[in-house]
Amino acid sequence: MGFFDSLGSLSSYFSSAHADETESEDFVVLIRGLLYLKCEESIHSKTAKKNLDACTLRTEQGSDESCAEEFYKFVHTVDHCVSSNNLKVESLKITHKAQPLAGYPHAKRVGPFVYISGLSSRRPDNTYAGVTENEDGTLTLDIKEQTRTVIMNIKETLELLGGNLHNLVDVTVFLVNMNDFDEYNKVYNEFFNADNGPARTTVEVSRLPGKLPSKLLIEIKSVAYIPE
Repeated sequence: MGFFDSLGSLSSYFSSAHADETESEDFVVLIRGLLYLKCEESIHSKTAKKNLDACTLRTEQGSDESCAEEFYKFVHTVDHCVSSNNLKVESLKITHKAQPLAGYPHAKRVGPFVYISGLSSRRPDNTYAGVTENEDGTLTLDIKEQTRTVIMNIKETLELLGGNLHNLVDVTVFLVNMNDFDEYNKVYNEFFNADNGPARTTVEVSRLPGKLPSKLLIEIKSVAYIPE
């Protein structure tokens, strides 16, 4: 078994060893896996890796010895390193912002990673930025104003956690109408560019949460990395 085969076994170890943990703890398991590469560079991990690689090389050269002991020492060393990061799991609830429509927080922090629930242009009083009611009772929806409001809501959420928009690493954008793509991009590009912006995915959906008639054109879900 080569070293990179060992990595696959290590991944399985992380999954199976924590299979019975709660949903919040599942976040920790995920981040533990992401911390693997960092922990691989620790002094103890390098020693365990060296021993594992040496054993693996001997088996590839014809030795019939087992490398199980070296492998599990390596796994234990990495696991111990990841555990020593003391990842904290906490929920962020913002009283002065529009409140969630169900049992979820505005954001979930797991160590240095922040997962922000989908945000829209809904205000604390349940009115909406980017919505104008016309005299005939119809509504005029402004994608640019809604986009700007959503990004500012994300910014304010990150600032409460000691970060800013530059800490974003990934966003998923939900548009009700893909015809709004160009106008939404104009506002988006006021805040981000290809060098400092997060990875991004934009998808079209039939409707966003809220009472009819629908007032939302956009919602953004995001992930940030804020070192503790």
